[in-house]
This record gives sequence, structure tokens and C-alpha cells, in this order.
Amino acid sequence: MSVSIYYTQGLAYFRLQDVSAATAAFQKVIGFEDQVTKEDRKPIVYQAHTQLAELYASQGKHPEAIREY
Repeated sequence: MSVSIYYTQGLAYFRLQDVSAATAAFQKVIGFEDQVTKEDRKPIVYQAHTQLAELYASQGKHPEAIREY
């Protein structure tokens, strides 16, 4: 799967308030960070970090949120 698919899954799970599934999807995107070579795909990885940070912050996991920002 491509990073955009995992990112879209993460957004969908986030909207459904499925925090654990959203977190897993965004973590998959971030896991591909070193493998993303196309410049047009890199912003998706950066947005995954931001989304994950917001998920962590909403759970009170502030150190993890800061790390993602």
C-alpha cells in the first residue's frame, strides 16, 4: 500500500473516533518516511506526524505529541 492510502485510512478512523486504528495507520505512514522519495508524497508523511501528535495530545500523551511535532 502507498502512504496516501494509510494516511486516508488514518483520517477515516480519526473521524470515526477509533483512536487506536487511526494511530496505527498514521504510524504506518511514518514508518515509510525514509522510503518516500517522491517530493509530492513527503507532505503526506509530514501531515501524518501532525495528525499523530494531535491524537497523542487528545489522550494526554504530551511527550509523545511533542516528539511528533
